[in-house]
Amino acid sequence: MADKELSPEIQRLSNKVAADPQSRVFVQLADEYLKCGLVEEAIGVLSDGILNHPTHVAARMMLGKIYLKTKQVEQAKDEFEAVAHIYPDSILSHKNLVHIYRELGELSKAMAACDTILVIDPKDHEAQLLLASIQQEISVMGDIHSLTSSSQETAVPPLSPDELVLLRGDDAELFAHHETSLIERGSNWVEQGTGYDHPSATASDNATAGHITRLQDWLASIQEKRKDEF
Repeated sequence: MADKELSPEIQRLSNKVAADPQSRVFVQLADEYLKCGLVEEAIGVLSDGILNHPTHVAARMMLGKIYLKTKQVEQAKDEFEAVAHIYPDSILSHKNLVHIYRELGELSKAMAACDTILVIDPKDHEAQLLLASIQQEISVMGDIHSLTSSSQETAVPPLSPDELVLLRGDDAELFAHHETSLIERGSNWVEQGTGYDHPSATASDNATAGHITRLQDWLASIQEKRKDEF
């Protein structure tokens, strides 16, 4: 580690933590490490400090944010869930959990976290929008599952969980804009907007396969955008 990376403040705080492992200045030390771009050192200091102070909300919040930034989503979830347990009125921890649950495809948990926020603050506009978006996502995913399970075309594989996780509210809205009224349940499948009715079961299955293929292609096109969401 180069001398320029070790500021006098880091050295001072490191000495205090070494002299007294129970000291709460470990959070300040972690912050100083982050200022110098020493992320792993910050994670180590926070992890060690939390072992001695498991209910230290600020330390867990800081560690959770670092994990999110470094794409360690499961570890971030553990920290924010701990904060929510220690301090149930922490709206910020619940909001982070909403995004994490959606990232992991745990939509029922994401909805529950939104509900918790709205109990704490019924006027939280962000939580209201998130809840509406998640509900839309669940609705669209239900349509996709229905379409896939109804298809007789075995050559077309069902959507994978990873592809379904990509289907966020705003993307569902985008897809709906380009594929208006794609699915209609009934004895035959009807592709709205073209006026073409599928008169036979075989034609219906072919159309269904085509819909799924288009949806899979579209999901692949948004994958890169979703990778950097956090």
